[in-house]
Amino acid sequence: MTRGLSRRMIAHLAVILLVQTLGAIAQFMRLNDREALEETWRMNAKVLKDIPSPPLAGIRVVRDFLGQTDPEVKKMNLESFITTQFTDRLQKEGVK
Repeated sequence: MTRGLSRRMIAHLAVILLVQTLGAIAQFMRLNDREALEETWRMNAKVLKDIPSPPLAGIRVVRDFLGQTDPEVKKMNLESFITTQFTDRLQKEGVK
């Protein structure tokens, strides 16, 4: 199971790297305007992390919102089911 998840994370990283190239952006968005492509790349580069990991604060906002209608969700301890073992391993292995 761990090996499969690691492969999925690496595949996800490959997609992020692909999206970060101007050629991929040009093809996907069907743009030929170099300035528009560079601006699109700059915007994505700010948002996309090299090694993706969800921020705990963001997950907490979702939990609190869902907890308004479901008391069981409100009781959930986020730290008990969030693991960073995969992203930690990628960082340790020097995946960029």
